[in-house]
Amino acid sequence: TIRKDNPGRSQLQPEEYRKPNADFKALAKLTKIAKKNLVMIFQEGDKYVTQVNDRGRKESVASGEMQHRGWNAMAYEADVVLKMELGPDKLPQVVIKETGLGSTVLQNMVIPEPTWTKVMAVLGAAAKIRRAGLGVPNDPDMVIATAEAL
Repeated sequence: TIRKDNPGRSQLQPEEYRKPNADFKALAKLTKIAKKNLVMIFQEGDKYVTQVNDRGRKESVASGEMQHRGWNAMAYEADVVLKMELGPDKLPQVVIKETGLGSTVLQNMVIPEPTWTKVMAVLGAAAKIRRAGLGVPNDPDMVIATAEAL
């Protein structure tokens, strides 16, 4: 909420985060209970770290890494965190950043030219392979092919 008495303010105060954060957490929990997919989209911004400058003063500087903006617990509540980006060929791709499927093999897997159907097929196939007690291949097409062969 931007207060009328301070129109230049662009950040919420800590006490103003409680309600939206509780609402997001409840939404994530209800989605899991209902066994539905919840898609939350966020922007990335620079990750800042505190360093001591030449004058011996602490300052906050961009680290060169990116992190999501907004609700900090989003990645912890999510079963899967995907990052959409342009690949080296300037075509869209999805990178699986984190997954709750119990396999680190999917972490950093690149899905080229993604569609919702393709991404969900890879994730569903990986879950099927894990339930069968097999290792998950590190190529999205092989993940789908392996699951279809089961």
